[in-house]
Amino acid sequence: MKSWPSFFVQAGRAGPPGPSRCLSASATPPRRARRGRPTIRTTRVLLLFACAAAACAATPGVKLEASRLAGPAPLAVLFDASGTTAPGVEFPFHQLLYEFHFGDERGETWPHSGRPKNTQRGGPLAAHVFDRPGTYTVRVAVRAAGGGSLGEATLRVEVQDPDKVFAGSRTVCVSARGDFAGAPSGALRLRELPAEFSGKRILLRRGETFGRIEPRPTDSGFQIGAFGPGAKPVAGPFHIGHRRGVAEWAHDFTVMDLDLLGGVSIEATTSRALFYRNDLKTGPFSVAVFNLGTAVTYYHDHEPLALRRVLPWPREVFVVDNDLRGKVDAAGEPNVVLMGWLFRSALLGNTMDRATEHTLRVWAAGDAVIAHNHLGGNHHAPRPPGIRHAIKLHSDGTDEITPLVATSRRPRSSRVVVADNLIGSPTYPGSFLTGFAPQNGDRGTVEAVEDCIVENNVFVRGPHTISEVQLRGRRLSARGNTLRGGGRPDTVRSGARFDPALDAWDGPYFIAR
Repeated sequence: MKSWPSFFVQAGRAGPPGPSRCLSASATPPRRARRGRPTIRTTRVLLLFACAAAACAATPGVKLEASRLAGPAPLAVLFDASGTTAPGVEFPFHQLLYEFHFGDERGETWPHSGRPKNTQRGGPLAAHVFDRPGTYTVRVAVRAAGGGSLGEATLRVEVQDPDKVFAGSRTVCVSARGDFAGAPSGALRLRELPAEFSGKRILLRRGETFGRIEPRPTDSGFQIGAFGPGAKPVAGPFHIGHRRGVAEWAHDFTVMDLDLLGGVSIEATTSRALFYRNDLKTGPFSVAVFNLGTAVTYYHDHEPLALRRVLPWPREVFVVDNDLRGKVDAAGEPNVVLMGWLFRSALLGNTMDRATEHTLRVWAAGDAVIAHNHLGGNHHAPRPPGIRHAIKLHSDGTDEITPLVATSRRPRSSRVVVADNLIGSPTYPGSFLTGFAPQNGDRGTVEAVEDCIVENNVFVRGPHTISEVQLRGRRLSARGNTLRGGGRPDTVRSGARFDPALDAWDGPYFIAR
């Protein structure tokens, strides 16, 4: 297996230390200016090398956890090996190499990165969708920075057959025209969507158009998909509302193979949701093509105390292989392509582009994966350069993330892997492609970002691009990233005027070739 490249101080010169040392550079020479950008001094940048041979020979603790181990296909699972420890390794989240094998080899590759869907290599978080029933052995192999093996861990995932889980009348086929050719045997046949979704597989006739899809707060354990030949069913918008004063939220569901006019709006919260292979379009008054729980803090602040105590963050939401594109104009419809909270969640293999402002805006993220997507960044900029991003990841404060809003009302962003994405486009009108930092570099903005890895992404510059990666936080890594057409992306530590409360949230930064 190929080892990690050598790590280096990007802002200056430093000779390699011994194999078991870390070198801290606290005052490096300024970077060269490019395209009129003022020079920026990088502080607290670490060089990380392989651990000493004696330390690597010791037995580490390789750990592998999963968000779930069973469920009907398609089953989305988040895998977490960040609990792995190794002697002599101070920052295992950043210093170790994790290679995941999902046991689901079918020769498939991601369309934007070209990498196999059955593996993920890099940081300690990964996610996968199991399309077919069966038992899968998932393995993570862990290596030190120098390439030495530290061991592996495995677990099994049981993927159930949806034809059996939703047998007979638990599958509901819907055709407004009454065309049920190709419907599963024994399925219930309706001309309109059922009143409740719980425990059902609801299949919409391809080539037909349907209205809003709006699960009740009590609905759970359902799938919505398509049957028959032809184009994807047109429906939507898909909306999960919130019933004031009631602690119920639709959860544990899949929405796949639909053309969702009006996009997706989840006002407050949900969990264990998979949006798979959909085309998402915006209709009138769409704030975002995909809105993931943006109003959850509003409901928390305005609900009775009893509900505030149990209101959870959105979590285990998977958006995979979707096409999410809005339009670029001054109307703010959509304002953002995808926005929301990403806790124990993953965005994989999507095409996202075109909005008034940002392509992807994450209010806060924890234990999240953003991988193999194309994030174009095109936005409204009547007098370029524009100021919006392809990815804008900040946070809402410094609270350690917990499952409940009440116990982490202003959460930090922590433990995020952004890998193997295609970011930007030749028409991107902005100056800065991505930002992993507080949203504003001034007093009063106290938003903490930590343990974020930006790796193996390909960046595409537009006519006004100055910088590809902006970082501001603690324990942030950028490694293996490239520019389409050749060269290294410009990676900088952003801002010098942040609130003093964030002084403890500034470095170390792990910057690699």
